[in-house]
Amino acid sequence: MSRAMPDPKKIIIPAEDADGNFRMLRVSEVNMITGEVEGDPESAAIFHVGGKTYKNVHTEKGAQGFNEYWSANKHKHKGDVIPGMRIKE
Repeated sequence: MSRAMPDPKKIIIPAEDADGNFRMLRVSEVNMITGEVEGDPESAAIFHVGGKTYKNVHTEKGAQGFNEYWSANKHKHKGDVIPGMRIKE
């Protein structure tokens, strides 16, 4: 049995810029997604938002930013979806 796709406005992605600065992206604000290695579907996704690029959180600095953000703001994300994780209502 398949599940319905969540509303793109409810899907959020923990991401970081090239300097490791954390940002929570909404899928609805992503202009384009490309691969880190062009033509390789297994390479890391690059999210293009407003002229800037982001990757999924993968550095210690980005992970720390996510942990700090999430501790202070998870109540704002009830019903949102992080791929691979459902945030309880």
